[in-house]
Amino acid sequence: MSYLNAYCLVLGALLERVDPPDVHRSIEATHQAREERYRQLVELSPDGVLVTTNGVVDYANPAALEIWEASDSQELVGINALDLVHPDSLDLSTVRQAQTREGLPNLPGAEIKIVTLRGNEKFVESVGAGIEFEDQPGAVFVVRDVTERKLAENAARYSDARNLTLLEGAPQGILAADGEGRIVFGNAQLESLFGYSRDELVGQKVEVLISEGLRNQHTSHRREYSLNPRTRPMGVSLQIAGLRKDGSSFPVEISLSSVDSEAGTLIIAHINDVLSVDQRGKR
Repeated sequence: MSYLNAYCLVLGALLERVDPPDVHRSIEATHQAREERYRQLVELSPDGVLVTTNGVVDYANPAALEIWEASDSQELVGINALDLVHPDSLDLSTVRQAQTREGLPNLPGAEIKIVTLRGNEKFVESVGAGIEFEDQPGAVFVVRDVTERKLAENAARYSDARNLTLLEGAPQGILAADGEGRIVFGNAQLESLFGYSRDELVGQKVEVLISEGLRNQHTSHRREYSLNPRTRPMGVSLQIAGLRKDGSSFPVEISLSSVDSEAGTLIIAHINDVLSVDQRGKR
């Protein structure tokens, strides 16, 4: 019997308070039918369900595969569950895993930062419970993707009316990005430069605005800058190739600064179209 089936039997016992399935052969078929119904409920759940034994993923439902961007269950099964967690949430997740091994029946909800199999970072809310199967310690975790809500909260904290007024009136394209390089704000001039609406940009990595051939290098530079943010004025700006929504590229000049906010340190990029600046200078 799989761990998932054992979990479904536990659900059945809790929800319907039935006798153990091996008491009478006459009710064994009833339990098997109930087990199948609960298995289907888990499979169809909009929330991700992970089952682990000894800290290793033993089962992931389709919603969990989608959250961790896995093409099939075999990509997740056999992985240490802690390897699916971002370093920022590793300590918390280690404690929660230990609590399940100690037999804690229910873990309170917690917000966990994860890393998908494709290297993307997300936020999930997670609840869990410790269980035991064939003398092996295990756990069931139910997770819900809250990345969009988290990004919206960060944007709301940053985008107060006074700052928006100042940034909207700037002649340069301006964007603000969090520590993971996700855009949380863009002004009207940024929309004009790149052809995206700000709704399309919020939540995207800043590399979506960079020529594809430079993205890997830019990602490395961005991470280094996030570790040691400092003001880089226009006089020492970085010139790179920007990428518009329509696929055309153009040279841009970028200056950087950082600001502390309730959402953490935000990186502010001021972006100029180099060709437009040169043309104005020749007039």
